[in-house]
Amino acid sequence: MKRLFLPFICMLACLPIFGRVICDTTCHAPEDEYRNFAVVSPVGRSVVQHIEQAPRLETLDGKTIAVVGVSFMAHVTHSEIKRLLEENYKNVTVLLTDEMGYAGPGFTDQAKYTAYNNGIAVLRTAEYPGAFATHTNEQLIENTRNVVWPQLIAGLTTPITQEEIDAAKSADHGDIRDDVFWGDIHQIDSFFVSMQWSDGLPFVPPTYDEANEYLKYTDYKWHETIAIMPGASRNVTAWHVAVNAIMAGCKPEYMPLLIALTKAMTGGDFRRTLLSTHGWIPYCIINGPVARQLGLDMG
Repeated sequence: MKRLFLPFICMLACLPIFGRVICDTTCHAPEDEYRNFAVVSPVGRSVVQHIEQAPRLETLDGKTIAVVGVSFMAHVTHSEIKRLLEENYKNVTVLLTDEMGYAGPGFTDQAKYTAYNNGIAVLRTAEYPGAFATHTNEQLIENTRNVVWPQLIAGLTTPITQEEIDAAKSADHGDIRDDVFWGDIHQIDSFFVSMQWSDGLPFVPPTYDEANEYLKYTDYKWHETIAIMPGASRNVTAWHVAVNAIMAGCKPEYMPLLIALTKAMTGGDFRRTLLSTHGWIPYCIINGPVARQLGLDMG
């Protein structure tokens, strides 16, 4: 009988140890100061000069059209697009080429972003609904006819408006230190995910004042270029290094090291990890006195 009561007695004795400490009003900051932040953007501005895009076509009659794509079931979908073009337009010449060129869910925004960073402000896209490889040939043909085909024709024949161009370029206007959002930690997280500035993992909200504190640990001025990042052709300044350092939870004294790492990312061997959609995990090795001075374990 004693053995049955012993665990119960121990549990009662331990309750005060695990009790939650409840803070009174004296340890709370004002609501806005405690919960809300005005945050800045972590992304550099494009340095690419955008081209003047050709007017859209009034008709596809008599045109030569290349349908690009070699994977993602393109042998089914693109053959159907070729058939539809030849069926609906007179004297059209359709070329099927062995190059990548197709957008599915999740890749459309990447395609537009890539085009923008290579000088095309407004990229018209046609998005296939769903995962190509999971659909039967019949589903692929049906979706191509009913979903992709109308988007293709609209993209080729609908004029590009000045509003579309202005909207595409709007993110590259203003001061790079401008506040871009105000909200609590959850709202900021959602906003950064929607802007593709975060993958959803936790980060520290980057504020104007905090970034200026980080800049005290480098001789670079806030607007000085550290690197033009390959692929995206984005101008990364000392300001952007500071903002990303804040988001990552780095200490301010890491700034000289982070600036060196940013410069290293422009090297040719690093391009694949920056540009691929595969799960690359770039890393660096830090050695020498600086590793010990900053307290980095094992360098």
